[in-house]
Amino acid sequence: MGNTMKLKPILLIVPFLCALCVLFLVDQLYLTPLAQAATQRQRSGQSATTGEIGTAGMADGAPLVLSLAIGRTGSLQEGGGEPIYKTTEGKGKPVAILQYNCAVLVKEDSMTSDWVCVDLPGDKYNGVGYVKASAVERKQLTIGSTDPTRDEIVKNAVSYIGLRFVRFGDSLETGLDCSNFISRIYALSGIAIPDTPNAQRNTGLLMKEAEAQPGDLIYYPVNEGYGHVAMYLGDGLMINCSGSAGKHYPQGGVRICRLQYKGRESYEIYDLLSS
Repeated sequence: MGNTMKLKPILLIVPFLCALCVLFLVDQLYLTPLAQAATQRQRSGQSATTGEIGTAGMADGAPLVLSLAIGRTGSLQEGGGEPIYKTTEGKGKPVAILQYNCAVLVKEDSMTSDWVCVDLPGDKYNGVGYVKASAVERKQLTIGSTDPTRDEIVKNAVSYIGLRFVRFGDSLETGLDCSNFISRIYALSGIAIPDTPNAQRNTGLLMKEAEAQPGDLIYYPVNEGYGHVAMYLGDGLMINCSGSAGKHYPQGGVRICRLQYKGRESYEIYDLLSS
């Protein structure tokens, strides 16, 4: 009887430890190769930028060029979007959904007249998918400024495309939320800012959209006044970490979208880098 009583605490701990192991494996499954590479460079003291998956000009001092496929405009409804398939046959269940007004990176060497080959980072998708060419807008976004700090911040942000959304998460390795994504990216360039949306907004200078620069903060007055934040890229596009309940890229996580997307039609732009 005495030995049985001693074993009970151990038996209670075992399921808890197993659950922790499962959570760790799930995090690693959705930690994209792009984010893994960026994290490894940070650990080794190197730049977090990368030249992988549909980007060019990522070297220091060169403009950042992004080849994008953007979901159709005209609808800001939650959940609406274009199916992305595993092959150009367009059969079976889509592997992902490209939401309206949001973007994925294009693989330029795998194009057809009817289909656009897009990058889907992470083991969940095996790295590639196809969306109908007629359903997306093709855009090449070139980001380059006279401010090397802004360029570095934007390049670092883009290097984490595909990293999962985690509510209240604060890790560039396993996932984070909108404001922690912004604060961690700024921190990579040695700039400390608050880690909540409203505090970040209060730190910056309100800007006119025509004067906004890459690296500025986009603030959305949503979520009962708490707000959502993103980073301005230019040409009406931003990068953010979004997606409630841990949705994965491209419906959630770190991704590029138009400034107006998914019901978020009202926004303000703040400069946290010039003050």
